[in-house]
Amino acid sequence: MAEPSARQLLRRASTLKIVKQEEVSPAEENFHELENGGETEVGGDSPGAIPQDGHKSQGWEKISKSIDLSAVLNAAAPPLEEGGTLDLSTEDFRQGIPYRFKVHLEQLPGKTLVVTCDPTDGAAVKISTHEKEGIVTYMCTLVPLKQGEFTISTLFGKKHVLGSPFKVKFDSPADASLCSLNEAPEACRTSVDANTLTFCVHTNQEREGLLTASAKSLTSKASVPVTISQSGKSHYDVEFDANDGKKYRLTIKFDNQPINGSPFLLHLSDASVCTATGDGIVRGVVGQENHFDVSTKGAGPGKLKVKVEGKSQAVVIIKPKEDDVYDVTYFPKKVGSYQITVLWLEEEIPGSPFLIQCYKPVGVTLPKPEKSSVYMVGELYKIKIDAKESGEGTLEASSVEEGGADVNVTSPGKGQYRVEVSPKTVGTLHVRITWGGVDVPGSPFPMEVNCKPDANQIVVSSPVYGVGSLKPVVLELNTEKAGAGKLKAKCIGEKSKSVAVTVSEGPSKIREVTFEPTKPDIYTLWVTWSKTQVPGSPFTINLHPSDSTSCQLIGAPIAPEDWQEPALLNINTLGAGNGKLEVKAEGESSGAVEGEHLKMREKDGGEMEISLVAPAPDIYKVYVSWGGEEIPKSPFVLNRITPDAEKCSVSISRFGPAWDNDIILFVDAATAGNGQLVALAVGKTAGDVSNCISVTPDEKEYGKFEVKFSPDQPDVYTFTLEWSGKVIPGFPCQLNRMPYAPDRVTVFEQPQGIMNVGQDIAIGVDTSSGGPGKLTATCSAMKGGDIPVEIKTRQDEYKFRVSFTPSDEDIYTLSVFLSGQHMSGSPFKINLIPVDASKVTASEPMFPQGPQGPCEVLLGTENAGNAEITALCMGNKSGRVPVTVKSVGENQHKLSFTPPHPDFFTMGVKYGDKKITRSPFYVNTHPPNAKMVTVTPPETTSLRQTIQFAFNGSNAGFGELKATAFGDTCGNINVITDIDIVNSQYIVKFFPVDPDIYRVCVKWGEEEVPGSPFIINLLPLDASLVEAKTIHFPDKAGSEYAYVTVDCSKVGVLPLVTSVLGDETGHIDSEIEELPNACQNVKFVPPRDDKYSISILFNDEDIPGSPFVMNIVSPQPEKVKLISTSIPNQLLPLSRSGSTDSHL
Repeated sequence: MAEPSARQLLRRASTLKIVKQEEVSPAEENFHELENGGETEVGGDSPGAIPQDGHKSQGWEKISKSIDLSAVLNAAAPPLEEGGTLDLSTEDFRQGIPYRFKVHLEQLPGKTLVVTCDPTDGAAVKISTHEKEGIVTYMCTLVPLKQGEFTISTLFGKKHVLGSPFKVKFDSPADASLCSLNEAPEACRTSVDANTLTFCVHTNQEREGLLTASAKSLTSKASVPVTISQSGKSHYDVEFDANDGKKYRLTIKFDNQPINGSPFLLHLSDASVCTATGDGIVRGVVGQENHFDVSTKGAGPGKLKVKVEGKSQAVVIIKPKEDDVYDVTYFPKKVGSYQITVLWLEEEIPGSPFLIQCYKPVGVTLPKPEKSSVYMVGELYKIKIDAKESGEGTLEASSVEEGGADVNVTSPGKGQYRVEVSPKTVGTLHVRITWGGVDVPGSPFPMEVNCKPDANQIVVSSPVYGVGSLKPVVLELNTEKAGAGKLKAKCIGEKSKSVAVTVSEGPSKIREVTFEPTKPDIYTLWVTWSKTQVPGSPFTINLHPSDSTSCQLIGAPIAPEDWQEPALLNINTLGAGNGKLEVKAEGESSGAVEGEHLKMREKDGGEMEISLVAPAPDIYKVYVSWGGEEIPKSPFVLNRITPDAEKCSVSISRFGPAWDNDIILFVDAATAGNGQLVALAVGKTAGDVSNCISVTPDEKEYGKFEVKFSPDQPDVYTFTLEWSGKVIPGFPCQLNRMPYAPDRVTVFEQPQGIMNVGQDIAIGVDTSSGGPGKLTATCSAMKGGDIPVEIKTRQDEYKFRVSFTPSDEDIYTLSVFLSGQHMSGSPFKINLIPVDASKVTASEPMFPQGPQGPCEVLLGTENAGNAEITALCMGNKSGRVPVTVKSVGENQHKLSFTPPHPDFFTMGVKYGDKKITRSPFYVNTHPPNAKMVTVTPPETTSLRQTIQFAFNGSNAGFGELKATAFGDTCGNINVITDIDIVNSQYIVKFFPVDPDIYRVCVKWGEEEVPGSPFIINLLPLDASLVEAKTIHFPDKAGSEYAYVTVDCSKVGVLPLVTSVLGDETGHIDSEIEELPNACQNVKFVPPRDDKYSISILFNDEDIPGSPFVMNIVSPQPEKVKLISTSIPNQLLPLSRSGSTDSHL
């Protein structure tokens, strides 16, 4: 049999059913959403209550199930039979909580559904309709207003529908303060596979209530769907998917009241971002502390747990190390494999569990050489390793010092290893030995390495002893370069027996061999280094008493004329006893003679030869002593100076500026040997005037003279000094005794050709008219540093070549002085910088005398090299205008032209054959016109960032841009105006710090540019600062606007987003009207009497009070009742008469 149609079922009127979700119109869905505020409702006697079998509902789906009216109003009642009645007198309804049901009836003309409550003040009743295919769906809402028992009648065409009337009992809401969660919601966790969060709510009370919940992502500020299911009596599960960030706000209410702790701030824990690092997470050492770090940065709140399992129970210690980083320490007791499990909020982190091997430190046996032995370069040494009890692992060895040794590891088996080390360098060597990557005890092992012994590298000092006494004899040896060896010594006297010898070691490989003589005798001392005699061994030491008076000089001293040849003294010590010959020498000027210059050697028959090689020409005294006492005729004088004019030195004592002032020179010939000083003078005009010269020896100091020249007329003299017929260095010289005049020194020769880096640049200087004085010169580079200058005398003697060699492309300053004063034209600038027009700097065109006066442009050519400046100026109407180029300083030039009348001029400038960077210049001498200034607005307008405008006044005539800025609250602020020369525009910028409305006023001349002042709103984009000022109700529907006046003066610039929805009318178009003082009207014309909800959003957030509810009812005073309002008291709408009474 075919199933009856929906229309047939309705005609039977046996049951009233709620339509399925897909049969609900958009208007109906909106009704549900507005009534519930997006929350999920579960429990109590509300429509969509959880059936007794524990069926799980989600959101508003529960009220869309196909259930009959009796199930809607009484879940425990049996199904209604045809013509049956409803008895709901025992139902438990809560005051203030809405309950909804739907009734489907066939549309009959002139009939409507009416739902009433008796008495009428017991509950508010709301009915809305929706028609589809002739079937009308009535959505009925009861809102209990007070406690008590009431009768509900449902009439259609003035006749009761099936089950009407029925009685209901309204009770007070449940106590939400008794509700609790099963766990603290802040300890949430999520994973890659499952992001659903579930919390169990216990109502902790017998009576039933309505549980609602909502969730919002604090990351995107978007609402998140929440699912509520009943898991038992008074137990509910609240779930939502945490896929939108890691921070959420969860609000849970019971009978429209927040439960304890609601709303809850949730910070999700994510173990997948945790990491474990360190040696301890890779390997372990038995019996030692093993460490690794666990980083939980970005993982949210939680608790770290670590478990180490393996061959033995390992103690684990967790300590906070720094922010979100923990130090984990564990102590394994046995060798073997271990598993380390790391949990964050009971969830394993990436890589967990970690599988590692724990090793036991190995035993090390080193060879034990004798106390005196050392390690040698090139020898092979073996280190024995016993690893039988060390578990599984790999033995590795290497030299810490790169290239310090060749290291090899071998194993004969059974856990035994040999580390073979062959040192390659001298010094301290370290060998690192690891087992399983862990240093064995004592690693790295130090080894002191030395070379093989070499006695020839020992430096032996002469024996030290007291002549003629029995004091200890000490022999010092330096073994630093002799390698590793052992020093031994023995001593025997000619008449004495063997004498005890001691060997001691001092710092830096210095060793001393010492023995004490028992009586005057001749002793022989043998010294060996690793069985090889050291240089000079055996040593003979004569300790008989000495007699210096018996020493005699054999013949005369042998002193060749050439002072560089050795001078010899032969001393006969035969018969002078057993002593020590000591010699020292010093020159009168050169001081003591040491080292290779003074030698002594023993000849046959007790004869000693002393050799002196003079380090410099000088008169030397040689002191000779025997046994500590000078021998007869000591000291011996050796004149090692031969006549040598080169050794004469001349200094000026007096050189007066006037031509007739005496010139006095001092000549020092003390080291020039025996000779005669001669002075000559020849004047260019006067001829030989040597008779005007006097030479006087110094009576106090040998070899020094005073030379005085007293000219008898002005002239340029050639002055010569000779020593024993040879000219003294520096002579002959020119003595200019002409009148002193530095400004008469001239340049007679300029640099020729192209000047290049690395080649001499020279000028010729003529001093013949400058009088007496010394010509000097200096040169410096602009980049820094002094350049050597060479001055050479030309053939005329009073003419000089002054030159220097430039090392870089630079600007050089050459200064030439005569006796410290600049010559004419000095200093000279030599520019070797390559010509580069792009490096010419230029100012903006200036009018020092106003727009009718000359226009000037300053050019800087300091870094642009040397080139000619050319300029061409053309006016649009004036044609070609003359331009003058004038030097106004070093590397500074001024271009100027005078406009014949107001015009627009273009001036092109070249440096050499290339245009400079700023060329061409545009000059507008027309009267200023601010309207022609163009503006480029800022790219960004944010707090604590520079806000920048660009203004172009190229076509605005003669004028100057000025800018000021101030904030409505903070007042005047600093504005910087720069000129962008490259783009011919002005840059105006400022730096806002505080939220405010900033106004930038810009003028060209005295007139504001278009758009000024420019307003930049940097107030916060915070919906909570938007204020609803007024709510206006129209007299009746369809007649005039209803509107809400919103004040946006405290927020930044963003458009309001509005939505108007009527319960019966549905969506209504709204308008936004701009008002003064940053206010706006959100308005709409209500087409009919209805309840309208106005949502106003700013920056995707509801402003305070939104949504606003307007109940538009045409004037029927006898039916006006206040049901509810969601508008704050301070925003109650104005009545038609202007009072504050509500119309809702």
